[in-house]
Amino acid sequence: MITLVSPHPDDAELGASMFLRPGSRLVLVTGDLARYDEQAAAATMAGVDIAARFTWSEGRCVPDVVMVSKMEPFLRSSDTVLSPPDADTHQDHRAVAAAVRSALRRSAVTLMEYETPSTTAEWSPNVFVPMTDDDLEYQGQLLRHFESQGTRAYFDRTWLRARARVHGLRIGETYAQAFRLVSTGAPLTREG
Repeated sequence: MITLVSPHPDDAELGASMFLRPGSRLVLVTGDLARYDEQAAAATMAGVDIAARFTWSEGRCVPDVVMVSKMEPFLRSSDTVLSPPDADTHQDHRAVAAAVRSALRRSAVTLMEYETPSTTAEWSPNVFVPMTDDDLEYQGQLLRHFESQGTRAYFDRTWLRARARVHGLRIGETYAQAFRLVSTGAPLTREG
């Protein structure tokens, strides 16, 4: 099971649309009712279950015991968790990344970070998933559900395509989405 943790409605669509496919699930941390409705419409289109919807106010996320304990059951029952990076200028993204790491401590779950529009230059991706024109169109279709955010610069299709093109060039593909593998799930065992 792949679980995508999205601090705000639209973060997973912007950074990890390649994993928003049937069989995956979302854990949504913030979002007022209008933005939640946008998220629900995008999730329905993607065939993705919203496993949990928390109601922290935007800008007020704190990676405390409450947030960690609410996330833990959803994350520890996953094979892979995708989270925003801790190398991010948005305080909610950093807080959620810290809570995810705490929730997965002593866990055999694979953790990968996805890129957000506010990821810092220090973030160094080490996993690239090739994308096609159809994948970019799919990402655009998901993002069309977020009408309240449509004027944001990072919703510009030219920017999204350019970002995917830069990542694609790093692996000899036309387009790619970038991720950073933080930890692998399967512990190494010694046989014999």
